[in-house]
Amino acid sequence: MFKELERSADGSRGGLVKHGPGHADGPQHRPGNEMRDDEIAQGLMADGLVDRLQIQAAHAERANFGGTLAENLQKLGFVSEIDLVRWMSGRLKVPWVNLEGKPLDPALADVLPTVLAEKYHCVPLRQDRLGTVTTLYVGMSDPSDVAALDDMSFSTGVIVRPVLAGPNQVSAALEALRRGEHGPLVVGEVKPAIGSAVELPKGKGAKAPPNGGSRRMLVRGVVATLVERGIVTREELIDAVKALPKR
Repeated sequence: MFKELERSADGSRGGLVKHGPGHADGPQHRPGNEMRDDEIAQGLMADGLVDRLQIQAAHAERANFGGTLAENLQKLGFVSEIDLVRWMSGRLKVPWVNLEGKPLDPALADVLPTVLAEKYHCVPLRQDRLGTVTTLYVGMSDPSDVAALDDMSFSTGVIVRPVLAGPNQVSAALEALRRGEHGPLVVGEVKPAIGSAVELPKGKGAKAPPNGGSRRMLVRGVVATLVERGIVTREELIDAVKALPKR
């Protein structure tokens, strides 16, 4: 569906919509999950978002002008970016957010450096604290990019959780951040995924993810605490990790 999640039928990389000004090529990183055009077509038709004639029209548009299936479905007006976001959230089992018209929290721009937000085409949405563990929720068009999440988590010293957002909306939000247009300290409502939703943890009742997820959270929490207390620097940790023998 999105540039980082979709692979066209011939195996080449593609995307839902092009990024806004300054993001024509999108973030240069490998995703952890991809969908082919034919899978997207079958899924959208099965869920009643488009019909076969619209799929055929989008294929014809792509043959003439390029782009991907989902990108052309949106360009032709058959489906909106938000509809695609909602649909993909159910497929990926991640929460989603509608950023349109929603101001961003300026304090969060200090938590996630602009260079990282630009690199991974994402925007900070909300920050939660549970004891000594801090979790930052970011809106991004590729919530399956584990490498990006790990890099942001390691660089910020907090746990980073993805929330699916449309690429055009992320581009608009990044542009607003660059211009310093934050507005009131309110963010868009983070909506749970359709179907088997992954709910955002809130307050003391939040449960840690099972198995590997909880171990990763523990490691990140320990790293953040060590750096915060000045016991070790991020640079020293990076050097130590690089020195570890490869499996």
